[in-house]
Amino acid sequence: STDWRSNKSFFDLLYILIALVDILVCATVLPIILSFLHQRDGVWFVNPTFCTIWGGLWEVLPHLSVFLVGFMSLSRTVVLLRPLCKPQPARSLPDYLLLPPPPRPAHCSSCSTGGGGLHVRYY
Repeated sequence: STDWRSNKSFFDLLYILIALVDILVCATVLPIILSFLHQRDGVWFVNPTFCTIWGGLWEVLPHLSVFLVGFMSLSRTVVLLRPLCKPQPARSLPDYLLLPPPPRPAHCSSCSTGGGGLHVRYY
C-alpha cells in the first residue's frame, strides 16, 4: 500500500498538460514565421479553414496555459496549507480553502499556542 502523498500523478498530469499547451502555443507561431519568410505572403493563411482553426487556437491556448499554471499554483498552495489532510474527491478546491480544518490528530495534543515560540498547526 502506497502513501497517498507519494502519488504525484495529479501534479504529473498537470505538468504534462502545461507542457503540451506550451508546445502547441509554439507550434501556432510556425505559420507566422513561414509567412514572414515568404515576403509576408499568406502561405497557409490563404485557406479559410486553416485561418478559422488557427485563430481559435491562437485565442484559446495562451489563456489555457495561464489557467493551468494558476490552477497548479493554487493546488500546490492547498498542499502546503494542509499537508496532512488527505484530499477527498467529493470536496472542491474552495472547500479546502474556506472550510475549517479537520480536528488535530491525537499525536498533536502536545501542541499549544501558549508559551510563545513557533506554533505548528497540524491538519
